[in-house]
Amino acid sequence: MNSESKKIAAICFLAGIVIGITAAFIVIGSAGNEYNGGTENVPIGMLVPLSGDLKEQGVSIEAGLDEFLLSLNQKYSGTGHDMKFYFVKGDSGTSAKIALESLKTMKEQGVKVVIGPSSSDVLEAVSDYAAENDMILISPSSTSPSLSKDDYIFRFVPDDEKQAEALSYLIKTEGADHVVIAYRDDIWGNDLEKFITKELSERDVLSTVTSYDPEEQDFSGVVRSIQNDLDSVTANHPDYETAVVILSFDETYEILKEAAFVPGLEEHIWYGSDGFAGSSLVFEDPEIWDFIQSTDFKASVFGVLNSDFYPGLSERIKEKTGSKPVPQAYAACDALMVATDAIRVTGHDSNISVLAKSIFQRAHSGYASTGWTGLGSTGDRVNTYYEFLTPDCSKDSENWNVTTRYGTLPVIGTFLSEQIEGTDSWNYVSLNYVCPD
Repeated sequence: MNSESKKIAAICFLAGIVIGITAAFIVIGSAGNEYNGGTENVPIGMLVPLSGDLKEQGVSIEAGLDEFLLSLNQKYSGTGHDMKFYFVKGDSGTSAKIALESLKTMKEQGVKVVIGPSSSDVLEAVSDYAAENDMILISPSSTSPSLSKDDYIFRFVPDDEKQAEALSYLIKTEGADHVVIAYRDDIWGNDLEKFITKELSERDVLSTVTSYDPEEQDFSGVVRSIQNDLDSVTANHPDYETAVVILSFDETYEILKEAAFVPGLEEHIWYGSDGFAGSSLVFEDPEIWDFIQSTDFKASVFGVLNSDFYPGLSERIKEKTGSKPVPQAYAACDALMVATDAIRVTGHDSNISVLAKSIFQRAHSGYASTGWTGLGSTGDRVNTYYEFLTPDCSKDSENWNVTTRYGTLPVIGTFLSEQIEGTDSWNYVSLNYVCPD
């Protein structure tokens, strides 16, 4: 691809971001059609994992939503009506039983719209109760394709067919011939493994898989299985480049800890996914940092196009949690922006189908920190934009840095971009070669 084509791709990408940011301020600042029925305090459910295998992510999402709601209420107070929002919180616990009890409490307190749950297995478990009780669920991070249905569930991330596409493309680009996949045996892990295996096969990359129970506490067996598979590939195909993909939540950290002390595993490239990307757990044990750096470990996650879209939010989340916000915290805030704006248009007591339609419409016309918030016919995010994050384990830094981007966005089409080593510049390559209409 020539330099002029690359320049066109970069211009298209930046144009899409600028257009999106401009449109977002038009949407969130809109007034004139809002509910205007007098003073009303409106409950919004917040159902996030404050315990369990996604606690790290849940704490970050909670902090972001708390801070952002303060800003939203301040913004709305100057628009000529008295609707004010407040949270009814519940812990999903990465547990169907805990989440269902929390959702029932929210129902009793008049909640109709819930931000959450985060994980696909919990979302699936509470979906029937939500439907039977006219409650709308808006997940900031559930990605299982099996949950793409015509219902009152909205997901502000694309399903994992897209993540599988992004991760497999990068794995192929980085030269792997055979990949060992270790995955969490639940609806999320099973779906993601299935689509990654399919995508890799289509790119002529072989794979071997091993699963583990979500209740597993000892990951030595998982690591032993990974090692055996790698040894087998190396014995039969010594010329193959091999890689490892871990499809896990916070337990990714435990797997890395086990693997760090097994000789030879540091010679392979390791990848993670959105269940772990951005987690501060990776910085807890300096003894595994050499392993992480040797394996060039990176994790894929739905990307944040503009982390400064909500001024000061990142800093306030870090003050509350001690860590930079995970990407899902931004998606949650985007979901809250759309949901509250929709409620202002229709009124909180509207028929559930009317309220759901308003959310869909406001999402379609909105842009926010994660870009265009448009949803498809099954309520899932349409645009595809993934970032690959690598933990910086140096003494002076505890950050996850973006090293690669992949996506299909309005204006630019499908692209891959990598940071130019030693600089702040990016090499954008359009995989369509031209901007689509």
